[in-house]
Amino acid sequence: MSKFTSLLHKFFDKKTLKFFAVGVINTVLGAGIMFISYNVLKINYWISSAMNYVVVCIVSFFLNNFWTFGYKDKSIKTVLKFILTVSVCYALAYGAAEPLIKLMLSGSSKAVQENVAMACGMVLYTIINYLGQRFFAFAKLRTRRKKNEEEQNSEENETLEIAEQNVEPSAEAELLQNAEEQD
Repeated sequence: MSKFTSLLHKFFDKKTLKFFAVGVINTVLGAGIMFISYNVLKINYWISSAMNYVVVCIVSFFLNNFWTFGYKDKSIKTVLKFILTVSVCYALAYGAAEPLIKLMLSGSSKAVQENVAMACGMVLYTIINYLGQRFFAFAKLRTRRKKNEEEQNSEENETLEIAEQNVEPSAEAELLQNAEEQD
């Protein structure tokens, strides 16, 4: 397998599909909260987008931790790594989207600029957040699980080796041995 194919398999697998399924749920829920807060309730850009991510992050933590990545870990360390990941991703995505879109749509109204910036921020956030959750927030757990599986396999192999040494010769092996002795 080529290095490129190996790299693709590392980033795009069953977990990727599950992550994006969770993302669809989060997008519908979060977009509803964010755009209603901004457009109907007239709450500003940062508070509207932050309200979205507070709710969605709670949903995301449980779905991604237990279903997408299958770790079932609720330790404070995992929660803190998750919060750090989503906070950094939020700041990067929305911090980059707002000035970029305002610059690109400078002739448009503030409402248009900020609605487009929120939509672009959602896309940027999803990409950055996937990488952060997969390779940082839940990465240590994957390593610990892999280590436990390797230890378990090692113990099973040792047990098999000991069992093989203590096994009495089978009837077939005795017949072969007797046939060799007669020759």
